[in-house]
Amino acid sequence: MFWDSLGFILAFIFFLLLSLKKLLPLKTNLPEIFLAALGGVFGMLGYIFFYLLLSKNEASIVVPLTALYPALTIFLAVLFLKEALSITHLAGIILALLSIFLLTK
Repeated sequence: MFWDSLGFILAFIFFLLLSLKKLLPLKTNLPEIFLAALGGVFGMLGYIFFYLLLSKNEASIVVPLTALYPALTIFLAVLFLKEALSITHLAGIILALLSIFLLTK
């Protein structure tokens, strides 16, 4: 976890310097820098919560739970992008949730 966090911090500093035109003349603006930093923060928080879950629960439960992010992606695509929810998507989400239920029993 330490090395992952250190990597995020070093990458953030590197790209911040790039965006401030200290190393390369890139065309960036403040919202782009903010979104990149926000992505790094959420990525680091994801690692922290993953390791916290692993310290409190069995890996056989935690790892399949973290593999459910495609279901969240489908839900957000339907909600924000107005994409159609296919039968295949719905069946996949139901089976994934059923697998989590069965693993916790």
